[in-house]
Amino acid sequence: MAGSKEEAAEAEAADDAEWKVYTDGSGIEGCIGGAAVLYRGGEEVASARIYLGRAFRHTVFEGEGVGGGLAMWLVERQAEVKGRVTVVVDSQPAVRATQTAASTPSHWIWDVWEGRARAVRRRHPEAMVTVRWAPGHVGIVGNERADEEAKKAAINWSSSLSGDFPRAFRGELPWSKSAVRQDFNAELKEA
Repeated sequence: MAGSKEEAAEAEAADDAEWKVYTDGSGIEGCIGGAAVLYRGGEEVASARIYLGRAFRHTVFEGEGVGGGLAMWLVERQAEVKGRVTVVVDSQPAVRATQTAASTPSHWIWDVWEGRARAVRRRHPEAMVTVRWAPGHVGIVGNERADEEAKKAAINWSSSLSGDFPRAFRGELPWSKSAVRQDFNAELKEA
């Protein structure tokens, strides 16, 4: 993983993968959304977003993980994918969560991401997927689009193509213990 925003921006500029998927999670107006935007040859070809729920039940970290699962799902759905595929994530903890088998908050989401990655490997055996961190809000077009879609999911309480998503992301998602605990502690402080 790049050590600084400058190194990450350089890695983005040097990345010549034909396929890139940018992901994001967003918390805005008390709601959480996750999204992914797929590019081929620098042109946007697909996007997906999911409304996770209210911030007292979900976290932005979960939104980042859902974005990664959607990224793999978008790649899997393409007719033919060969060569390098870069998944660009603007959250270092989310990137680290993809690289560890250790239990993390909302680990089931990372299991879905890994399951979708296995499906990509089965369907597109000539694709080589890598996950890379890039800083958010530094003018990377794909990252800004993913941010826009994640915010749209959160603000509008809307998901795109919800009936066609991976089964684990359909309907109400399990509550985050971290979010519930934070909400409970905040209520105690107010009392």
